[in-house]
Amino acid sequence: MSAGTIDGTIPPRTADPDPGRAPPPGRRWRRRLGLAAATLVVAALVAAWAFGARYQPAAFGGGSRGPVGPHLISKEVNTVGGMQGQVYIPPQPSARGSFLISLSNDGPLPVTIESLSLLPPGMPASAIHYGRPFRIDGQPTYTLEYLRYQQQQIAPRVLAGSVLAPGESVDVRIPIRTAPCWSPHSGWEMRTVWVTTRFLLWTHHVPISWTDRSDPSQGAIISEEGYSSGAIRGVVCPR
Repeated sequence: MSAGTIDGTIPPRTADPDPGRAPPPGRRWRRRLGLAAATLVVAALVAAWAFGARYQPAAFGGGSRGPVGPHLISKEVNTVGGMQGQVYIPPQPSARGSFLISLSNDGPLPVTIESLSLLPPGMPASAIHYGRPFRIDGQPTYTLEYLRYQQQQIAPRVLAGSVLAPGESVDVRIPIRTAPCWSPHSGWEMRTVWVTTRFLLWTHHVPISWTDRSDPSQGAIISEEGYSSGAIRGVVCPR
């Protein structure tokens, strides 16, 4: 009987004759590089998502003009001592007019302007029922605020859906109609409009103010409170 046999047969092996070998160094480095690349891709996606969620470059462009119109009565008040004062809209029959503010893109990427309203999100964009002396009456439009060398001014374009390029500023004309009725014992002050912007998947509701940050009353629009009808006691409805 030869060594290593039992009854002429070879017994089952009790040890692996070819023990496992460590992967070659090149394979280990490829695996590590793959994991590092995947980690970088995930980190980049998370950073891009966070950037997109925060990115909101629309801001006040530096220019404004109080309400004016062919039949709209308004006047500048409280301008003594070199102060900017306010634009006052007194009680009057319902009239059409417009006021103007500028918007700029202070960021590195374009942004879409979805809409502009007089009230915060969740409230009607044109509501006299909330004591506003006027409502938006039509579509806000825009023209270029600053012209580059040999650039031609554009015809007024609808603001909703427009794309504001990086560094671009536009003058936005907001058409309005004043309230038919007024509350002579209640004051109202307006210094902000709300703009809804969109960047890729994200939207933001942004308050745009054109008044002095140190004194928000300077440059504001002021009036008595306005209402859509005379159903409220004490209101005056000029004819």
